[in-house]
Amino acid sequence: ALIVPLLAKSISVNGWRTTAIYCGIVFWVAGLPFTLVFRNKPEDLGLLPDGDAHSPDSPVLEASGHVAPEKNASVRDALKSPIFVRLLLAESFRTFLLGSLVLHQIPHLIAIGIAEETAANILGLMILISIPGRVIFGTLGDFFNKRLLLTTVMLLQALGVLIFAYASNIVHVYAFLVIYGLAYGGAIPLLMAFRGELFGRERFATISGAMAPFRMIGNVVGPVFAGYMFDVTGSYRVAFQVFFLFAVLSGLFFYLVKGEF
Repeated sequence: ALIVPLLAKSISVNGWRTTAIYCGIVFWVAGLPFTLVFRNKPEDLGLLPDGDAHSPDSPVLEASGHVAPEKNASVRDALKSPIFVRLLLAESFRTFLLGSLVLHQIPHLIAIGIAEETAANILGLMILISIPGRVIFGTLGDFFNKRLLLTTVMLLQALGVLIFAYASNIVHVYAFLVIYGLAYGGAIPLLMAFRGELFGRERFATISGAMAPFRMIGNVVGPVFAGYMFDVTGSYRVAFQVFFLFAVLSGLFFYLVKGEF
């Protein structure tokens, strides 16, 4: 994702199409060899999560300091759980922001008077800033409650989107970059870890797959809605105001994912 805006900026003719081809080639060349060394789970190497050496039947230590057996939810039980519904709503509201801000960020920056080349650099910088966010919040997730951390990063994303909606100069844009970029990156490892913490590892992929069609709604509708609002109003402000509300709702539903499954 980081190289897309950088490559596209350097290619004058059919830039994005050529960039997509280059990225596809990189994914094939880099991805296929890695499939030979990746393993599905730590047990394939005689290990437990985080390199623990005790027996698989032994209890594991939670971030809270309490000892409890690892969860292993069935798909049917997970889908019927109120916890699953709240998590699904939280993740679904979040997806309205993701593709929408990436797709419409450059047009919005140009509309408020930022030069096109600077706008392209800002998009790349946002992805770059997300990297330390993943490391920082992913590490914090090992020591603090992941539910509260997810609530925090979504409220930070909401703040970042609100700043971006009313941005009128480069100072506002950089404030958006730092706040939204770090929080956007931080949500990525926290989401995966929190989902596994709730439902266990055994059926993690199946349960995640059951959520995918609902998360896709925001990825598809969000960018179209933002583009439509720009066509109607001549500005992205209304669309970003709506995305601010969705980010707050996402944080609220993450906070409500309480109790034992």
